[in-house]
Amino acid sequence: MAKPRSLITKGRNFQKKIMLMFQECFSLDEFSIRTPVGSENGPDVIFCNEAALQKVGLAIECKNVKKISIWECLEQAKSHAKNTKMTPALVFHRSAIGNTDIFITVPLSHYLELRSQLLHKDDIIT
Repeated sequence: MAKPRSLITKGRNFQKKIMLMFQECFSLDEFSIRTPVGSENGPDVIFCNEAALQKVGLAIECKNVKKISIWECLEQAKSHAKNTKMTPALVFHRSAIGNTDIFITVPLSHYLELRSQLLHKDDIIT
């Protein structure tokens, strides 16, 4: 069964919002990052060059839904990261009135590595 146009639009708008957040955070130009066109398969936020891939390093799956099947969504993110150097990441938001929180789920090993790098960076500076 096909999704209603409104759900497709809601999903694409969320992908664009997430893309713009990554673009701003990592100072990426409009040629370095984009969202999928039409029914293009793959991650929901696409990094278009090696510099952007190295800065972010994530294969992002976006979900803007009331209920989420976390394991299915994580498998989708993993399939996008397969055969790449990217880490699977699920960015999700509960589409409900008044809810503004957006979450990201990455493997614990990835998070620990990032935190460890930050702590060691701070040790060098002090």
